[in-house]
Amino acid sequence: MFQTARGRVPRIIAESFLIATLAVSTGAASAVAQTSADIQLIQEPSPVPSPAQTNTNVTMPALGETVSDGVVTRWLKSVGDVVKAGEPLLEVSTDKVDTEIEAPASGVLMKILVDEGETAKVGATLAIIGPPSPVPSPAQTNTNVTMPALGETVSDGVVTRWLKSVGDVVKAGEPLLEVSTDKVDTEIEAPASGVLMKILVDEGETAKVGATLAIIGPPNSAAKTN
Repeated sequence: MFQTARGRVPRIIAESFLIATLAVSTGAASAVAQTSADIQLIQEPSPVPSPAQTNTNVTMPALGETVSDGVVTRWLKSVGDVVKAGEPLLEVSTDKVDTEIEAPASGVLMKILVDEGETAKVGATLAIIGPPSPVPSPAQTNTNVTMPALGETVSDGVVTRWLKSVGDVVKAGEPLLEVSTDKVDTEIEAPASGVLMKILVDEGETAKVGATLAIIGPPNSAAKTN
C-alpha cells in the first residue's frame, strides 16, 4: 500500500507539470499571435495623398557644349495662355544655333521672366507654367416662359389657366398654362426643366406676343414642399 502510494506521487506531479507547461505554452503562443497582429496593424501603410499640382519652371536649356547663354528672340505664347506639354513656347538664339523651346508641362503660362531681346544663362528660369485651370461647369440660369405667336395676325393672348403653381417642379415639354386668343385656345409647354419660380401674368390677364409670362429656375432651386 505504501509503495503504491509513493509510486503515484511522482506520476501525479509529472502530469501536473505537463498540464502547466501546456497552459503556459498556449498562453505564450496566443500572446505572440496578438503581438504579431498588433505589429501588422502598426505597419499597415497609410494611404498616400495625391500630389498637389505645382508650378513648372521653363528654363534655358544647354544648346551646345560651349554655349553658356542664349537670347530670347520671340515668345510664341502670352501670359494667361493655355499651353500643352511639347508645344513650342518660345524661340531662342545663341552664337551656335537658333531653335524653339517647348513647354515642359501642360498648364497656363503664369509669368514671363525673360522678355524678348534679353539674354539668359543656361539653366535660368525663363517663365513659369501654372497647373491647368479646372473647367468651370456652365452656370445654371433662369428660363423665361414667353407668350408665343399663335397666328400671323395674333398680337396678344389671355392666360386662362395656370396648370402649375409657383414652387412646382416642371419638365421641359410639359403643359404649363393655357392661353386663349381670338383665333385659338391652346396650351403652352414649359421650355425647360426646373422649378416654377415666378408667375408674371395671372389668369385672366392679357399679354403681348413675346412677353414674359413666368420664370423657371434651375432644377436645384428650392421647390415647393407639401
